Amino acid sequence: MFLLLVIPEFAAAQQKPDAKADTALIKILDMPADTNKVNAYLGYVKTNGKIFKNETLFMRNTLQMVGIAKKKGFNKGLIALYDELFHFYFFSKNDFNKAFDYINYAYNLAKSTGHNRETTHALSHLAQCYLFIGDNAKALAAYSEAAAILKTEKSSYKFRSEAGLTGAIGRLYANNFKQYNKALPFDLKTTQLAINIKDTALIATGYAQAANDYYHLKQYPTAYLYCRKFLAFEGVERSTSYPNVNNTLGLIYRDASDAELTGMGVAPAARLQKVSEAFAEALKYAKIGAYLPNLVESLENTSSLYTRKGDYQKAYETYKEYILLRDSLENAGAKKNILRKQLNSEFTRQADSLKFQQQLTNTQLRAKQVQSYYFVGGLIVLAALSVFIWRNYDNQRKSNILLSEANRHIAEANVQLNQQRAEITTQRDRLTETVATLTSTQQQLIQTEKMASLGELTAGIAHEIQNPLNFVNNFSEVSIEMIAEANEEFEKGDLEEAKAIINDVQQNIEKIHFHGKRADSIVKNMLEHSRASAGKRELTDVNKLADEYLRLAYHGLRAKDKTFNAELETNLADDMPLVPLISQDVGRVLLNLFNNAFYAVQQKQRTAPDGYKPKVSLSTKQEDGQIMISVNDNGHGIPPAIRDKIMQPFFTTKPTGQGTGLGLSLSYDIIVKSHGGKIFLNPEVTDGTEMIVTLPLKKVS
Repeated sequence: MFLLLVIPEFAAAQQKPDAKADTALIKILDMPADTNKVNAYLGYVKTNGKIFKNETLFMRNTLQMVGIAKKKGFNKGLIALYDELFHFYFFSKNDFNKAFDYINYAYNLAKSTGHNRETTHALSHLAQCYLFIGDNAKALAAYSEAAAILKTEKSSYKFRSEAGLTGAIGRLYANNFKQYNKALPFDLKTTQLAINIKDTALIATGYAQAANDYYHLKQYPTAYLYCRKFLAFEGVERSTSYPNVNNTLGLIYRDASDAELTGMGVAPAARLQKVSEAFAEALKYAKIGAYLPNLVESLENTSSLYTRKGDYQKAYETYKEYILLRDSLENAGAKKNILRKQLNSEFTRQADSLKFQQQLTNTQLRAKQVQSYYFVGGLIVLAALSVFIWRNYDNQRKSNILLSEANRHIAEANVQLNQQRAEITTQRDRLTETVATLTSTQQQLIQTEKMASLGELTAGIAHEIQNPLNFVNNFSEVSIEMIAEANEEFEKGDLEEAKAIINDVQQNIEKIHFHGKRADSIVKNMLEHSRASAGKRELTDVNKLADEYLRLAYHGLRAKDKTFNAELETNLADDMPLVPLISQDVGRVLLNLFNNAFYAVQQKQRTAPDGYKPKVSLSTKQEDGQIMISVNDNGHGIPPAIRDKIMQPFFTTKPTGQGTGLGLSLSYDIIVKSHGGKIFLNPEVTDGTEMIVTLPLKKVS
């Protein structure tokens, strides 16, 4: 990467300003090559953002200033130039690799030369980079290092920087780690620091974040107070925090007790109206701001509100929109994970490049020493002429041998590259056949009337197929680029670098092969009913997951049968901890149980007396190191004679054509085999059916 910096500096120094540059820039470029010129250019860039639009002009002039700063030993100016290059690539060009390189240059130079202010600034940008690729631990480490350096500062710069840095750490704990008890002290400190420096925008942001912390800590009156403090500021509607605060306010109205609500000056009878007003305001400004996380939160809250009001059609429509946008966020997270892997490979390759550059520099220094020796021995050059001619001949002979050997290696490498290209094509063809097989299987399942549950099953399998397909596409694209780089290195004669790139390509091929096999295995195992999930366990709110799929099943059935109504009863434990599980798989289990329950009460309603009211209940609790999920219905129940058969594949009590008998069997595999839990029918319940799922709180290998 330093080669990219050094070589253009001297070429750019000889070029005239671009014709589009304005008069002020021309005057700066005509100044003598000293620190004043660098400072003048930095001032121009900070006040004239339009220069970023012309990449050639910006890079040529900035690299020229980098050369001047290096030559003059102007470290502070060099750090600032690296920072401007980071801004250009990160925010204007979206070139994350180069942006990360330049802010690393700035950080290392600032730290080694004792420029504390510039070091903390670079660390904040490094934290931004780590947050962008989802590495929260490294982001927190960067923020913490910056905070430790700020403690040694005594200037006014300390107070403003400390306020912003403290707020960033608070947001990291709250939004990324969900540790609101750790986030709260930082957010309160941010507010106090912002008050001290009279920064109105930062004060409002601190109030918004503190309100969110207090809500999640269930201190509703205090959370309400901070919401009101935020809303008292003029013009807060334009901030991204405005929808968040209104969502928090609506949740406070919804969850606070009657006594707490009365203490806030709100009559309990007006609870639902206040919730509606707050959520409506949040959704309105979330749509105006078009910020995806705000939209997802607002749509989820609005859907739950419609359900509470009994407007199930609007609840279902809003919920579908919420699911769509939520999946967009999750896909963005997956892309970040892929980007992180690519960046690690890129950083390793760049380190090798720097090592090669250092070796090249040492070789050049030794060559200069040899030249000086020849100069000193110029008086005896005639005597050594014959020796020199012989050495020249010998070197030429060795060069010819090396060239022949290099050509042989290039030919072998080309054969290997062609084989690897063929392997990539084969893997893509296999994956295409796998997707075609899956599509055919999905069509067979959709033909049945068990659309509500099996539709979710096939959609989940399609989602799992998409993951290895994304890996294959990304690794294929990277491999093609690396093959081009290897050809360039062969043309340069750098065989070692070319071999290293080929080894990297081989590793990518192995990964493509692995993910192709994984996709093939998913389809085969689905057809043979022995698929093991390839998902990743994550700490999950079981209450939220279960309630989400309960509503999804109910709304889906009502969308199909408008005449169907049932009472939904939930009894969710308040102190439920987060559980390590594969939420997509467990959600599929819950969806199957809910669909079965609604089917049972729907069938009984058709034959029961007029006084019968369909009812489906959901409850959760924690005991003995595990969590228990119970799904209960007041349908006909399951006869004792067939209770032992309900987990068997293809066993169903539904009429022919209305059920495949795979639902509970697949659920058993997910809960027992993948999560180490249990799923069983409660034999003590005779009036209706109760299915119970237990999951361990600790991850089971």
